[in-house]
Amino acid sequence: MWCDRVVKLKQTVWLLFPSLVVALSGRAAQDISAGLAALEEGRAALKARNMEAAAAAFGKACALAPSEADSSYYSAQTLHMLGRFDESQRAFEQALEHATAEGKARIHRAAALNLVGLGQPEKAEIQFQAAVRSYLDHAPGPEDPRVDYGAFLVRQGRTEDALAAGKGRQGETRFRPRAR
Repeated sequence: MWCDRVVKLKQTVWLLFPSLVVALSGRAAQDISAGLAALEEGRAALKARNMEAAAAAFGKACALAPSEADSSYYSAQTLHMLGRFDESQRAFEQALEHATAEGKARIHRAAALNLVGLGQPEKAEIQFQAAVRSYLDHAPGPEDPRVDYGAFLVRQGRTEDALAAGKGRQGETRFRPRAR
């Protein structure tokens, strides 16, 4: 008797399962679409130099589509500009979780600069090193993290390390000391 009920319950669940999947995927698509709209709203607020509105829009985008690395990156950058470094660091961590291999260099670099703002040079150096590795391992973009890493090392009083950091895989130098 109870065995028949279990079989009927299983059959009912299997009949309803596809409908549930379709309903949930439709909701996920709506969230992603709304998240992308919030991302564009945040970009527009940035262009208008309304940082608070941008931070709110990017935060909404992150909540609606947490796997979108750009939303987290823009949120983190905006929070950094507002001086909200702790919140910014959490957003950078979320961006790194979902970033492509090519996008990680810029996120590590920005996270390192944020950690400098937090007064955490040891953690900043780890992020700078990760940025440089990612930059050299994947198609280098326009923002070379070796420049910021070198400047960071100079501010730390480590000029020789800064010169070494400016070298790439083949030994080319990105920046050179100026003659006095």
